[in-house]
Amino acid sequence: MKVVSVNVAEPQEILWQGKKISTGIFKRPVSNNKIALQQLGVEGDYIADRRYHGGTEMACYLFSASHYEYWRGLYPDLDWHYGIFGENITIDEFSESEICIGDKLEIGDVVLEVCQPRMPCFKLGARFGSSKLVKQFAKYHSPGIYVRVINAGIVSKESDVKWIKREGARISILDIYKLRLEGGDKAAVEEALTLNELGSDCVKALKKLYETLK
Repeated sequence: MKVVSVNVAEPQEILWQGKKISTGIFKRPVSNNKIALQQLGVEGDYIADRRYHGGTEMACYLFSASHYEYWRGLYPDLDWHYGIFGENITIDEFSESEICIGDKLEIGDVVLEVCQPRMPCFKLGARFGSSKLVKQFAKYHSPGIYVRVINAGIVSKESDVKWIKREGARISILDIYKLRLEGGDKAAVEEALTLNELGSDCVKALKKLYETLK
């Protein structure tokens, strides 16, 4: 795997469905092709709502460039560039069905730990100018990944990414994503909840789901 772009956003106010909102989803590639990753987020990247972005368990969002072609087909008139999905790091290719909770990604001296999928929100629809986008994104099953920053440092465009697989139980980003969006059986939820690396938002959501299952 290789980094193909690093992206940040400046504060932006937009009008969406009759409401004025502040957002940091309008990310673009940085001019010097480098970003500094810290435990609580990406230096210089605007975050409008820290309940849902940033912090130790959503410090950095990664998305695969391999998904871009599909979305360009649906939204050909957009100004297409890396970062359009709100990702801080665009990687040439990875599969959410293979990368698992607790896996690590090494980019030079930087070490990232995979902890949860990105769940679609209304601001993604606002970014694409379509209220249909959130449902489309949910069905496509390629949400990208949120990571913890274990070792902080600089990530540069064209850097190689080393994927280190977690030992023991392997539950993919896609497995967690589908459990949260579509539900599942008790055994699957129980297994997911054994993962110490799973982000707390996912833990809360899966515990709530577990209570509804027989």
